[in-house]
Amino acid sequence: RIFLYCELPEALAALGHRQLTRPSDIDVFVSGLLTTLLLKMDRGCLCLNSAGKRCEMLMNNVLDKVIDLVDSRKRIGYTLRIVLFTIALSTPLAAFWGCWFCRKDLHVRVWLGNIPQMAMGMLGIGLFLLFTLLLYAGLISHFRVQRELIASRNKFAAVDREWQYVSHRTLMFVLLLAQLSFIVAALLGGYVLVSAREVHMSLMQNCGSGGLSKQLEDRRKALANFHDRCLVNEDASNVINSVYDCQGFDVAFPPPAPYAQYLQALELNMHCSGMCHISNRPLFMRSWPRPGENRLPCVAAVGRHLRIVSLVVGSSSLFFGLVLATGSGFLRGYDML
Repeated sequence: RIFLYCELPEALAALGHRQLTRPSDIDVFVSGLLTTLLLKMDRGCLCLNSAGKRCEMLMNNVLDKVIDLVDSRKRIGYTLRIVLFTIALSTPLAAFWGCWFCRKDLHVRVWLGNIPQMAMGMLGIGLFLLFTLLLYAGLISHFRVQRELIASRNKFAAVDREWQYVSHRTLMFVLLLAQLSFIVAALLGGYVLVSAREVHMSLMQNCGSGGLSKQLEDRRKALANFHDRCLVNEDASNVINSVYDCQGFDVAFPPPAPYAQYLQALELNMHCSGMCHISNRPLFMRSWPRPGENRLPCVAAVGRHLRIVSLVVGSSSLFFGLVLATGSGFLRGYDML
């Protein structure tokens, strides 16, 4: 790059000032210039290759130190093995639990779709593959140590030849699958953060102006008007505890009535009032459990819930996906694997 931006223009300028009358002189000068350019490019490639080899040697040395520390028979080695096994077992379970939670959470599925579930699922798959490899490496190390102990106690015992359950190509393939899973989880985690932020801003600033929030607000108003007319005609023989108890509800809102069911879930689970605006009267219960409590509109409760879920799911998928994808790449380049 230095040659192209500094030396090459000067050489071309010198070519213009020279009195090169014969074509052979020009050919000699251009060939020398190209030879110099190729030599400098080769030096740059050699520098890059040497830097890459130094980085690879550094990572191999670091991994050797870590593995020796974990495999040591001292107290710190046993402690590190227990801690590492606990973390490796708990993190896939936590990721799959997050996947199950995103699948069961109604508000996440309504507003964010299946992307959070997919992000946690891909993270869990990658962590499970790494846990399987870690367990395999631990078993191999344990059996080899036991064999060495038996051979050291009995010098005349026959030592079996070196063995391995799976080939090196299989290990590389499993690590590649784990790395791809982490990359996909990181991409989906970033998408979850961006998507949840857009949904939260839309709900807070433009609730009821369009999309799903407008449909829910319109259905809330229709249910409220129907409920008011129903309460006017209430008598002692017909106690109305919910809008579902009103006569003619199935005719006015034919089943399955998904918007009414979602508004009921908001009101009963999040104890909010209204959709975009606060409502004075609940629709799906006789009265509020705590009448003096200050209630928020359901849009605020939904926005807060989505923000918490997106931060937990998106941030964990993005951070751990990038870190573990990088670590899997280093493991694939480890010489002693």
